[in-house]
Amino acid sequence: NPQDPCPPLPIPLDKEAIKIFEANEIKVHLSAKAIFEQRAGDALFLLEDPRLRSTGVAPRTLSESVEKRPWSFGKSIFKDYARDAKIIISECFYKDYALTRLDRLWKKLQKDRRCDVASVLTLLESQYEAFLAAYGFESMMDCSGKSCGLSLATFSRLLMGSDGERYLQGSSPMFTSRSMRANVTSVPSRRSKRATELSEGNPRIPRSAQAADILKARSVMVSQLDETHPLNEGFNFGKADAIYTAVLVDLDHLDSKAWKGLPADGLARFQFLEVIVNCAMSSETFSPVGTLRHWIKCLGLGQQVMKHRRMLHAAIFTEDFCHCMRRNQKMLQDVYNTYQKRFRLPTEPSLMSYSAFVQFLEDCKVPTLEWPDFRMAFALGKELCVEQHRSLRHMVLSWSEFLVCTAAAVYLSGDFPIDQLADRLLDFLLDSLPEALRAGRAAEMEEAGYLVAGGDPQTVKLVALLTRIFTDADEDGSGWLTVHEFVEAVQQPRVMASLEELGVVVGDVKLLFVRMDVDDSGEISLREFIEGLLKLRQEMIVLDKGIRAMRKAFFKLETKYGTGQVTKEHFMDYVRNPRNADELKKKGISESDISDLWAAAQQAKKENSTITAEALVAGYMDLHLEKGRIIRAMNFLNSIFKVADVDGSGALSKEEVGKYLCRQEVTDKLASLKLFVPDWLEMFDAMDVDGDGDLTWAELSTAMQRFWAQVSHGDGTESVEASTLLERATS
Repeated sequence: NPQDPCPPLPIPLDKEAIKIFEANEIKVHLSAKAIFEQRAGDALFLLEDPRLRSTGVAPRTLSESVEKRPWSFGKSIFKDYARDAKIIISECFYKDYALTRLDRLWKKLQKDRRCDVASVLTLLESQYEAFLAAYGFESMMDCSGKSCGLSLATFSRLLMGSDGERYLQGSSPMFTSRSMRANVTSVPSRRSKRATELSEGNPRIPRSAQAADILKARSVMVSQLDETHPLNEGFNFGKADAIYTAVLVDLDHLDSKAWKGLPADGLARFQFLEVIVNCAMSSETFSPVGTLRHWIKCLGLGQQVMKHRRMLHAAIFTEDFCHCMRRNQKMLQDVYNTYQKRFRLPTEPSLMSYSAFVQFLEDCKVPTLEWPDFRMAFALGKELCVEQHRSLRHMVLSWSEFLVCTAAAVYLSGDFPIDQLADRLLDFLLDSLPEALRAGRAAEMEEAGYLVAGGDPQTVKLVALLTRIFTDADEDGSGWLTVHEFVEAVQQPRVMASLEELGVVVGDVKLLFVRMDVDDSGEISLREFIEGLLKLRQEMIVLDKGIRAMRKAFFKLETKYGTGQVTKEHFMDYVRNPRNADELKKKGISESDISDLWAAAQQAKKENSTITAEALVAGYMDLHLEKGRIIRAMNFLNSIFKVADVDGSGALSKEEVGKYLCRQEVTDKLASLKLFVPDWLEMFDAMDVDGDGDLTWAELSTAMQRFWAQVSHGDGTESVEASTLLERATS
């Protein structure tokens, strides 16, 4: 109709009208197109017939939008994330440097030759981003507890630089056992090239297994390196071992209570700096500055990590990526809040722990992401911590860090072009995030999947009981039990009776707490509580006969002497009795075990004069577990030390160490215990912490226990061969 350009009025259906409360809310002076461009909402265009209105509606004409405000990081969803700024890197360097003992090195160098310390520090500060990248990534890949450190095996690999890394990634069979090679070849990996490039070795080989392999063959790998590499210019792995051990055990200048984030094993970040500098200075072929520059260039510290970290940050700190995150912020926040409650760290209860983040990625079930990639994502997204080990802040994620680490996981999940990262993130958020959220909420009801359907009924009952005990004892609701809360809860008669019905005999409650508190934090989580008592029950089943023999022996001694404590003299008198020795032998306790047993009991109780029945039982169990090898070795070394200390001074000279510890019987004993045999003379200066030229038992025992804790993987053959190769490298 020319007079009425509008179409005929639609005929309303005889149905209830649909009420729309919000549709295309248009702000004044902004068109729908402009709103869509500014990410203020999704544009929804509606065709409206004004004749359907009861009042007249004037046609709406909107002017073009005002100038679009540029996107800024400061107002984005990432605004609280501390990016890698030069000022932060400098702060990290000076804080770490202040904790080292490098001042002693400069004084020593200045006695021998001129050393421009200021120039050395300037160089180190300018290159410290590489140190931070290398340590942050490699220590996270080594992480096995609440804090992370750099193991000797990983440090050895870092010394070989990028050339050694390529050699490790080759097909040489010397690094893997037959079974490992079978596993590697039979399971094709779907990991991305990015993840593989960042990985230091074949992802199917456990790092714990690699440790012995690397130590076994590292001297052979020197021939594969460039001739200008420091390891081909007079430096060797024997010196590296000595420097590593010396720095590792030299913590007397630090207050352990103030530095709660120090790793239980492996190098802290400031120690890594100290070890690298000491290694470089011990192989000085140029000036101190020239030598350090040469080392940094040859090792290529952190180059791959820095490259990928910069690419990731450049891709995600953008308008499109921020908009994608904001669109899904509620679900992301729900995920963060859910997993933040799991595996909490006592010093950082309001933040998501490393373990919780790894569990989150595992629950996402992304087929192209594997276990090593979870750790890589954490390392790539974690902020730089200025005071790395004063607390456990480097092991937890804030809300903004969680977003960046999640983006890092998506980045590692495929080989797509980097400009498609936002699209891949959206797919991840829509497909994988709901799955993880469901799994996380289900786990809130069943801690870490202990109560699985079809499990052992007695174990299910025990876990339910332990969960109830823990919840009742956790008075402050922190998710952690102090030793006081633990003792108050477990020593109740009805609780102990209920545990005994399910196969757990608690005994000394405080000693049990010490055994479960593996990181010496003074608190235990629900996971530690459950795992500790399940492990105790399993150990008691396996070693039941020996445990009963220990309790029986202690009962007889207590009846005879009536003290409640047993001295070593009383214990040895008991086992010298042929009848008692024969009875112990029938229970699997040989004559050669007796001396080791006493040492293990002392270590469990952490006392030297007397022990309780529970300490005797704990020592017996420890002796037959993994740590038993080190306990036996230390007891054997103690007997050699006493023989070698002919003048009764309580210390050994370097000559005495060479005469007694370098004997074949020592090598054979350590090899039989499947422990790595060190070069004692090369290690002497490293173990001599006070530098007086003599080695006390405290210095020797502390150094070797920490050293063996690092390299106790593999079998006896590997240890002997590794020793031979190490001696060849140091000769």
